[in-house]
Amino acid sequence: QRSSGSNVTVTRGFELASLGFQKHEAWMQREYGDSFYVSLLSQAGNKRDTEGVLVEALMEQSRRHRSIDMVHMDLHARVTGEEDDFNNELDAVYADLSAKIEGFGFFDAELTRPTFNVHRRQRGVLRTNCFDSLDRTNLMQYQVTWRWLERYILQQPSLQSFAPSVSPTSGGHNTGLGFFDLMGTDPITLQGLLRSMWADLGDTLSLQYTGAASTMGATLRQGGHTARAMLEKGWRAMNRAYCEHFEDDARQSAIQLLLRSHKLPKAPSASELRRSPQGKLLLAVTSWNLHGRTPWESSQTLQRLISGACQSSRPDVFVFCFQEFTELSAANVVMLGCGDESRQAKFDVAAAAALRVEVLGETYVPVRAVGMVGLLAAAFVAAPLASSVRSVTGERVRSGLYGQAGNKGAVVVSFKVQETSICVASVHLESGQQIKKAQERADQLREILQSICPPSTDKGPPGAKHDLVVVSGDFNFRASFPDGVDPRGLRQTLAKGWVDSESGRVGEGAAHPGEDVLRLFRESDEMASSANGTSSSSRQLQDLLKEHSLMEGPVYFPPTYRWMEGQAAYDFERQPAWCDRVLHSKVSVARKSYCALG
Repeated sequence: QRSSGSNVTVTRGFELASLGFQKHEAWMQREYGDSFYVSLLSQAGNKRDTEGVLVEALMEQSRRHRSIDMVHMDLHARVTGEEDDFNNELDAVYADLSAKIEGFGFFDAELTRPTFNVHRRQRGVLRTNCFDSLDRTNLMQYQVTWRWLERYILQQPSLQSFAPSVSPTSGGHNTGLGFFDLMGTDPITLQGLLRSMWADLGDTLSLQYTGAASTMGATLRQGGHTARAMLEKGWRAMNRAYCEHFEDDARQSAIQLLLRSHKLPKAPSASELRRSPQGKLLLAVTSWNLHGRTPWESSQTLQRLISGACQSSRPDVFVFCFQEFTELSAANVVMLGCGDESRQAKFDVAAAAALRVEVLGETYVPVRAVGMVGLLAAAFVAAPLASSVRSVTGERVRSGLYGQAGNKGAVVVSFKVQETSICVASVHLESGQQIKKAQERADQLREILQSICPPSTDKGPPGAKHDLVVVSGDFNFRASFPDGVDPRGLRQTLAKGWVDSESGRVGEGAAHPGEDVLRLFRESDEMASSANGTSSSSRQLQDLLKEHSLMEGPVYFPPTYRWMEGQAAYDFERQPAWCDRVLHSKVSVARKSYCALG
């Protein structure tokens, strides 16, 4: 999430999140005993893409971990803040939770030098959350603290006079003894003093994390939404909105710097230089431009795709890279900035089932799926390695309409398996045969690579962010066949390139086409080093790969573009080309195969 007003994306699939949740709960149990989770988030319609995402993620973990004691309570709906109802609303909220909270007790000890005399121990903790863990969390924790303090002083004879009570004769409310402010004449009750102290704490925390004081501070100090409190809340909300849009990025960078999680370039440390491989990871990547269709809904098609990529082996990590996963209509380009999430969810289920049972006999866990208009990158990891997955992130690089639209660009999934950092990108570059379009493709690819694997510098090796980088997708590279080539002979040559084989795989590690097809590639492809003799776009692309320490395997397969739908023949209304490609890191990578599936 870029700021507190941005849409929320959960960076891990539910299965991986479940493992992390289970680890955290086990640690909490060891450190504090039982935990009582209270979610204060809202599921209102206008918060569906922010708080609603977190509510659903928490509810899913609650369903998966039945032993977890979790309650969802929309605090904004329960506590409106009206001046006359504020205290009663807070009391009603606490009443719903009091049995569990008070059952934990509290720690009470007396210092009897040189040791402590412990009278009682606390047996559990209350965990509360809201969207930014500032305003609602602070208000809820104030109420819990006040009710505890109220009970405590009633048990202490020397303090009982400070407790509020109801007169048995008149029925009037007694606020208890007060404290005098040295700057004023009116006494301050114990509850008022606690409210002021708690509001000050909330303001300090909010200033640190958002740049503006808490929007609930004045409401808490004054016991409800008085006119003054509403005016102050509006002013602070404006300050927070300004900071959110203009200062959050700098503040987040500063926090990451303090936490040592920033992304500034640095020289590798001695331990990194000495690092040796702990073992081998087998990664399978498949790429397919679906043209808005859903062939993956057929289990047979999905099985064939997976088996073609795996070559009868069981990879540790499997990544699907799709282009035009949804139709590239004008409406979808505008509305589906994060992809078609409902279609992505259906694919995750189908892919996990195919990987688990129908092809490999191994259980695979979704790591992360990132979509953008028609692009999708979905990563799965074998279940035995799921507990070692961490640092899961997603990224979108928009290249359409000069960087404003996501119909072209890349979606990126990166994560670590133990200490090995993996980054896989699904790309879709500009189409077109003209020289201008070739230059646009080179510029788009440069922008994408600079984002995911920085070039080499004096302070570090190329691609230092990740141990393995794979860039896969529809690069839309074009072929410039020699002038005067016979169209009929070209069709026959390309058709013969799809060598008959039982698996349908053609390329490195499988059946090869004839030398005439390979010669066409070397002479005609936009990225091949010998293409067009001194092609400027070819030189730029080759320099890009060298700069970012990437390479491509030998292209031993015929053009993958463009086929006639439902037929084993090229559509020669479009120039055939090797559009679908896979690039990968040069260092510490042993490629087993690089094939097209016909």
